[in-house]
Amino acid sequence: MIALLDDPDPFIKIDAANAVGNLGFSFKDAAAEAAPKLTALLNHEQSLVRQEAAYALGNIGFAHTDLVRDAVPRLIRMLKGAMTTNARPLRTRWAKSALTRRS
Repeated sequence: MIALLDDPDPFIKIDAANAVGNLGFSFKDAAAEAAPKLTALLNHEQSLVRQEAAYALGNIGFAHTDLVRDAVPRLIRMLKGAMTTNARPLRTRWAKSALTRRS
């Protein structure tokens, strides 16, 4: 499933991020492998990919805070950007969720 985070199809990435985020909550080894890939997806050109990556990192961070520290600066930038550009509420929600679940 983690390998699918590298798939060129954004919809495959979205589904993979969702699954990995749910699994990563319970399986630290999988979460450790997935966290850097999910962090990289926070910069993806498709907003839905970024949102799902943020949500997955929030799930992982809830159980394994140490694994998502590198994502925090990007999540904060996502949240600030969403607040200043009239972004969809969903984007703001995922960034907030990821940040608050890890604290």
